[in-house]
Amino acid sequence: MKKLIIASVLSAVFGSAQADESSQIYVSLIHKATNTEELSVSKSNVAHSVNRLTERDTEIRCVAAGDTDNEWCVPVRDTNISVLGEMTVQNGQSTPSFTRDIKPISSVKLERHGMSDQEMIKALMATGLFEMVEVHHPVKNFKMTSQSVTIPFLTDGPIHGGPDYNLFDDEYYKAQRLSMYRVGDSMMSSGIASVMARGQSSDLPKAKMFVIDGGFSDSEDVPYSRGVNMVSWGDTSREAEPDNITPRGDVSACTGHGLSAAGIMGATRDNAAGVAGIVGDADALVIRALNCGDGAPSDTFDANNWLSGIPVEYHDDVYEGEPGVVNMSYGGSVSIDPTLQEEYPCGLTPQLAIDNMRDAGFIPVAAAGNDNQEVELIAPATCKNIITVGAMDENGKLASFSNYGHDIDVIAPGVEVYADGTPYGMPEDVQMRVVNGTSFATPIVSGLIAETKRHFPELNFKMAELLLKQTAFDPMLNNSPNCEGGKCGAGRIDGEEFFLAVEAWSNARLNTISHALSGVSEAEQPWYLDNFDAQGMACESYQVDFFNGHSKPGDTYKVVSAAKGADFETGSFTEVGQYTSGSVVLSDIDPESSDYAFQVCTEDGCDEFYEFNTDNAAAGSRPAVCTG
Repeated sequence: MKKLIIASVLSAVFGSAQADESSQIYVSLIHKATNTEELSVSKSNVAHSVNRLTERDTEIRCVAAGDTDNEWCVPVRDTNISVLGEMTVQNGQSTPSFTRDIKPISSVKLERHGMSDQEMIKALMATGLFEMVEVHHPVKNFKMTSQSVTIPFLTDGPIHGGPDYNLFDDEYYKAQRLSMYRVGDSMMSSGIASVMARGQSSDLPKAKMFVIDGGFSDSEDVPYSRGVNMVSWGDTSREAEPDNITPRGDVSACTGHGLSAAGIMGATRDNAAGVAGIVGDADALVIRALNCGDGAPSDTFDANNWLSGIPVEYHDDVYEGEPGVVNMSYGGSVSIDPTLQEEYPCGLTPQLAIDNMRDAGFIPVAAAGNDNQEVELIAPATCKNIITVGAMDENGKLASFSNYGHDIDVIAPGVEVYADGTPYGMPEDVQMRVVNGTSFATPIVSGLIAETKRHFPELNFKMAELLLKQTAFDPMLNNSPNCEGGKCGAGRIDGEEFFLAVEAWSNARLNTISHALSGVSEAEQPWYLDNFDAQGMACESYQVDFFNGHSKPGDTYKVVSAAKGADFETGSFTEVGQYTSGSVVLSDIDPESSDYAFQVCTEDGCDEFYEFNTDNAAAGSRPAVCTG
């Protein structure tokens, strides 16, 4: 029997805001900017230019550390930097090739002098030098222990009509729990393997995949196209080794966490070794921002910003390639002025870093954490403009360790996930392990998005988040108590339905109005009218599909009409009705003279307008049985 390593959660990843009682703490100082300076430079010169301006703009001032007899010597800046790319003439106007606005923020490590987080924030704000002050606790990965286990017995061939479990010849493919979970006595698919099966074509582009983590040990099964070191402390910092991503120094506690996350997303397929990555052909750039599970919060922010094209210290370049999906299986608690929490649910500094990535075209995905508590003030999990992932167990319930709360977007398998990676201090001949945690549910979602984006490169953050949530199901996760009140987001992911919804969106058929009989074959239409249309309405009715036929509990779809060519956002419109099902049949539709759209409405109000494709509702598409 084969043996492998099983890793399980020992302790919570994200401690409470007061858990760290060390004498020093990380602080972000958001400076009051009174000036703005514009730089027009190419990306190859942006790092040198911005770093030189930042150095010139910075002075050090010593200020009182509250009511203690001590001082803090802190940087002070007052200039926003607006980076304009090289200017080119388009339509007679000079236009920058790219733009980046860099707010003056300094990340420092300060002595506590016996003060709490809030006392430090109050004292620093009292200096009048700063717009905002945040306290950030160290960023951490999951803590693990290991033991030998026996691979469970698995049958060959398709299971419950799902994809063939012999699809790939990777040694542990059959054992992977990426596409299965149990609900009662039945086995159900989360749709991952069927998406993997679609990605075998050599004509598809490589997936742009980014993993910010630590513990990127070498593995023949998980190739990295490039590695970037963002760790700013210790003997193996980026200053000394800007491109070295492997764990260094005392590695006895290293878990190979980053390798496992990267492998779940993009391990090589069909190589008779390890697992099969969700992404069929990955271009994996990995960024070491933690070392053996611990890291400085500012290093993770720098990783986000560097990808976005914003220069960071000790790197003479910025990322210049195509954007993609960014996996972040880590987190750290944040303390801010309580009055600002609603506006900045993860703090301003991490929020700006996430926003920078999204604005640059990336799709950021983060782990919810393993505290078995309602997630709050955790960076990056509670940031806006990010997809936050919780974990479910093999029974389809919320995993016992998983965080929950209103910042969760979706839930993915996070118990007994097979992954590459030999933790340091383990037997050298052990190349696999079984891992538990939201850290490993997250790359399942990241991998799903990245693989789908190979097929539909135009997929962006907005639609990825929307369609993941629209196609997810069972928000109560098999009646898990902690999911009550919408605290498990939209529920379990459905990879196949997500893929099909993205395909429909790519083909402008995500939201459609069509003749009610358009889905019935011409030969069966007369029979349908004779047996199911006693009121004679079928030929005058239309099927309305929202989000490829998917609906979310608690959502209402308000359908409106307007004159042909009208702008729904600024013009007048007439409400047709409000519905809660993903598909409805309506008779009061006039596609020849009106355009149609809908809004998703919740208890918080209604969002933007989504316009319907009415091609199959036009007179020329009228079913044959209705034209006689």
